Amino acid sequence: RLTRTPFIDVSGTYSTRDGALRIRQEGSSVTGCYDERGGTMEGGIEGRVMKLKWREKTQEHNEGEAMMVFSSDGQRWAGLFSYKGEDPEEGRFWTGVRRPADNGTCPNWKHGIEDALL
Repeated sequence: RLTRTPFIDVSGTYSTRDGALRIRQEGSSVTGCYDERGGTMEGGIEGRVMKLKWREKTQEHNEGEAMMVFSSDGQRWAGLFSYKGEDPEEGRFWTGVRRPADNGTCPNWKHGIEDALL
């Protein structure tokens, strides 16, 4: 008989080609931000799949959607993102690797990332 094992908490900071991506998970809800262009994001996670809506402050096409799939140990992810109004078939590839520690925070959080890791 198969059983469903809850996935580990993905809260933390991940290195990406666009700088740091910070994630705070609370249950199945996730919020976060990334250094490149001051982006913020929010969405949900089910198992190892995270779906997000993101928004940037400084770009012409400044919002869209993303989907990431985490490795079984939660140390890395791979995903696609697209801009609002863009053909979903034109997704762009993005990856991340968990950093050992980071004391950063996001503008859409009330407290620093250290609170999410407690």
